[in-house]
Amino acid sequence: MVASLERMPWAPNSVVSNAAMWLLFDRAARRLRNYAGYLLVRYETLVTQPEQELTRICSHLGEDSVPGMLTAEPARSSGPTPHLATGPLTRKRMNKWQEQLTPEEVSLVEWIDGRDMELYGYHRNAGSITTATIARGVAVAAFDSVRRQVAAFLICGVR
Repeated sequence: MVASLERMPWAPNSVVSNAAMWLLFDRAARRLRNYAGYLLVRYETLVTQPEQELTRICSHLGEDSVPGMLTAEPARSSGPTPHLATGPLTRKRMNKWQEQLTPEEVSLVEWIDGRDMELYGYHRNAGSITTATIARGVAVAAFDSVRRQVAAFLICGVR
């Protein structure tokens, strides 16, 4: 998720900030897990067992699963793109984070999100993290936050 956020134009330009965002979203979602409408869907399960997972999702929604759902073309929109990931769900994206994040960035993500990641069966890959790595990651996040606030201020001041 953090690697995906790195590509979104609206997301922070910081692994630390994006890892913290994932943590906030994850914890908010987990607080809702006892509600009837909650259903945990893992990307890995969706792309490796699409028929089974789609059947489970449809059942949760009280809908019938139709085989054509897996091959249907997405509706084309004439409006602006909301800057979300688009395209088919494939296994190709499952481990892309290993190509997109440096070992230092992975250690930062695991430093922030590691315990919560383990709740979903994800294993830590980076090992221990150094104080210097933490300091660099936090400094980049702070600089990016200030840069974004200054940009927002300048945009508001121009109007």
